[in-house]
Amino acid sequence: MRPIAVLFLAAGLAWAEDSGFVTRTHDVRALRATGSSKPGPRLSLKTIPDTSAVENGEEYEEVAAFDAETLTWAIQRMVEPESWEAGDASLDIAGDGWMTVKQTKQAQEKIVAALNVLARIGARRVVVDAEVMLLAPGVLETAGLEAGVVTDAQEQSLREAAAGGTRGRTVAVLRSGGAPGLRFHAADVRERQLVVDYDIEIAQAATVADPFVQKVLDGTVLDVRPVLAPDGATVLLEYRFQCARPGTVLEFDAKAKPEGKIQLPSRAAWFAAGTWPCPSGRTVLLVPGGVEGIENGWTLVALVRAKRVEEPLGDLAAGLDDLKMRFLEAGTLQWNVTDFPGQRLDLSDWDEQQGGVIFIEDPRNPGLDDDTLGALLRQSAGGEDAWSVEGRELRFRHDRIMAVAPQGILEATEAALKGMAELRLKRVAVDAVVVALEGRERGDLPAADVLAAARKGDRARVVAGATALGLTGQRVHAFAGAESLFVRDRDVEIAQEAAATDPVNDVLREGLLLDVRPFAADAGGRARVELQGQFGWRSEIAAFGTGAEHGGDIHRTTIDLLEIRTDSTVKAGEWTAVTEARREGPAETLLLLIRVRFPEVR
Repeated sequence: MRPIAVLFLAAGLAWAEDSGFVTRTHDVRALRATGSSKPGPRLSLKTIPDTSAVENGEEYEEVAAFDAETLTWAIQRMVEPESWEAGDASLDIAGDGWMTVKQTKQAQEKIVAALNVLARIGARRVVVDAEVMLLAPGVLETAGLEAGVVTDAQEQSLREAAAGGTRGRTVAVLRSGGAPGLRFHAADVRERQLVVDYDIEIAQAATVADPFVQKVLDGTVLDVRPVLAPDGATVLLEYRFQCARPGTVLEFDAKAKPEGKIQLPSRAAWFAAGTWPCPSGRTVLLVPGGVEGIENGWTLVALVRAKRVEEPLGDLAAGLDDLKMRFLEAGTLQWNVTDFPGQRLDLSDWDEQQGGVIFIEDPRNPGLDDDTLGALLRQSAGGEDAWSVEGRELRFRHDRIMAVAPQGILEATEAALKGMAELRLKRVAVDAVVVALEGRERGDLPAADVLAAARKGDRARVVAGATALGLTGQRVHAFAGAESLFVRDRDVEIAQEAAATDPVNDVLREGLLLDVRPFAADAGGRARVELQGQFGWRSEIAAFGTGAEHGGDIHRTTIDLLEIRTDSTVKAGEWTAVTEARREGPAETLLLLIRVRFPEVR
């Protein structure tokens, strides 16, 4: 369904009156107008295709609240259904959104009322608020807070921490709103134009360097796509969260004319993406995380609240006898849940590694098509015989079902829809923590004890942490760290009497990346998880003198990488050490701990 700015005003213009029938034209452009997704800007230092707007290999289509066929059907079911069979009554919708109706004067008045009711259906929207904070180490643990739905008291404690400045501070406040099923965003960004490269053209005796100016965005972006659940109280929120805080800008000097200098920015960065069933009006805590040495080791969090804004319709008249029409939310069952892979920390080009745009040709969490969902609902609400009675019908329009049946069958249909949606909307959270132990291996010490010692500072410390929120079976990610642009190579061009070097840029990332696909726990509390975790530690960008007359110093990069890629089964709710590595610089052992939780809303 798409947003309607105001309640529909059905303007009736009488053309002629004969035999008790009146011909009028109604303006239905608001109901027929299409809406489209409005994705947010990308904050990555390297241009990456936005693959998240692609589903089943196709861009999200532009759709209207009602197509002509469905709008015609709805009007004829709501307004004297039996009268449309008469030869003199007619209804026609032109492609530009004007509806011409020939009906009795009494029916025309009912059509005006019906159009205003349908306008309320199109006026559904979701308002999303976010407050982004940086919190000092230990604030979340002291308050006993974990990513997921929080209480009002817990939310207030975070606001108090952010208000003082010593324990935390607010870095962004965002608000946006839009229609269910469409992406929209809110952003608080600062735009900078930097010369990051040159395009080189060369002729027999001349070179020309064309500066390549890149727009660099720093700030915060919350990009969401809400879908309404049939319980009337839940917003299934697909989220893409980004935050980048600017750091230094290095200059690279090619030491040759006409190239000159280029600029290489660096900054702290946080990313998170997933899908979360948000109780309408309640606050969800996102924790993209924090890393020692980046923003003083403070943790970035976002308090996100999604609220449904709609007018309950109740049952509408749909003809003779006891037939009623009810609009039911079906989006959470029919929507293909998107996977969100995280950007890796390896020193390889992201675009080349992933092959460009990722087409989700075979979703791991596909939605139900109209025929399958309709068959399941009919079986659960009276059986096929009950729905074969004339006048009873299930009609689908994008994320909603228009059901026509007696009240008892409608109640059973809605109950079945809610039960099916509840099975699909299973929340899961995966926490990751990197712990450094002073000069020793973990041995047989349980992971929970290692973490407790690190939080107390007992010969261990927490050096990074992040949490990914999503649905069971969905691939989600969280990243906390830093990004830096550097010159990794030069393309050299030379002619008879001219030479030029063309710098080649790349992005170095350091920090903690959590990329997971967790599944529902079994009866014994065991949860299978597909895990990709990386911790990039002590990144370095150093100049390397090539000795060449042209081109200047390229950069050599170094990153200590703790990595795990595995499919494993863990005990839900318990910390598990999934990998460890001994570091020779400062004599210490790094451990990556994970925990899979299935939070319940209280």
